[in-house]
Amino acid sequence: MRPPLSANTRPRDLGMTSMVDVVFLLLVFFVWTTNFDPPETDVAALTSTREAADATSVRPSREARVATTPPVPVDEIVVRVIHVDGLTAWRWNRSPVPSLADLSERFASVAELGLQPPVIVDPADAILTEDAIATYDAARMAGLSRVFFAIDELEP
Repeated sequence: MRPPLSANTRPRDLGMTSMVDVVFLLLVFFVWTTNFDPPETDVAALTSTREAADATSVRPSREARVATTPPVPVDEIVVRVIHVDGLTAWRWNRSPVPSLADLSERFASVAELGLQPPVIVDPADAILTEDAIATYDAARMAGLSRVFFAIDELEP
């Protein structure tokens, strides 16, 4: 005698279509939310120790020996680009700098110390873009890697 057929005796099929759909949606979600750009905060930091500074003695050039005292290391350097009597002028942490060449020398002296303070270029409203970019380039050419533009006006 044959047992009666009931609703529970039919073969069970796994619904793979819905499983594939779920896996595909997860794949799309993770690809969409992944950021492939390197984080801006992962910049190589240069550190300086007293032993390393004492071990490397750099003989200053003739122009550097004639110049006044080197700039005091600070946590952050704010370079304000302004117009004075129709000419472009610079202020280094509120002290005037007569020319772009002098500004470049200051940047170079800070870089020679082995420091990498953030440099913030803060152009005034009426400054030409080329003057602001020249200031940025002077800092980068001196070897400073953390150079930024101010979004809002920092100084009056």
